Amino acid sequence: MEVLLQRELGTTTLRASGHTSGGCISEGQSYDTDSGRVFVKVNRKSQARLMFDGEAASLQAILQTNTVRAPRPVKVIDLPSGGAAFVMEHLDMRSLNRFSAQLGEQLADLHLHNKMLREKQAMEQQTIGRGSGQSTVQYVDKFGFDKVTCCGYLPQENAWQSDWISFYSQQRLQHQLNMIEKDYGDREARELWSQLQVISNIQTHKRLSQYFSGI
Repeated sequence: MEVLLQRELGTTTLRASGHTSGGCISEGQSYDTDSGRVFVKVNRKSQARLMFDGEAASLQAILQTNTVRAPRPVKVIDLPSGGAAFVMEHLDMRSLNRFSAQLGEQLADLHLHNKMLREKQAMEQQTIGRGSGQSTVQYVDKFGFDKVTCCGYLPQENAWQSDWISFYSQQRLQHQLNMIEKDYGDREARELWSQLQVISNIQTHKRLSQYFSGI
């Protein structure tokens, strides 16, 4: 493992720092390298590469908002024996209680970031000599993500949708039902889902119409 990491990271120094951790599905270890300390997550399941690619893309997207501190992704490495390793910047996560209020504010800024981009770009379009496209990160008017992400080992399809209702029903609930039918052949669940979709669409669009008519 260490030889593989040295080669893939191009470092002569690779020394375990003593910072270890483990979640419910992956193991972790920090290493000192020529370019600084990194944290390596290791998972030996076949789904690991997909999971780590999605995590790396997600961290990069968070960093681009410049709202909350997150580890910088370095590289996802395939393991010869199966699975993958995800190398990222090491962050010291101890003694964070005194920063809980600041973290809460930053998480709020993260969730408001796209809304603020829309307002900023609208102002730029109204300014003489400037237009949209001045910001590095652009406002996104759809719901989704460019990469498949995972909830544990379960892949989450993130194909772009024009509204959150379509995204949640098709890319979250529909996807889960597809896996249930594939793995268990549960056609009753499919029939119940079809009925629920009809009811849900009627009620949801009715409530949204009522809401926006009151604005």
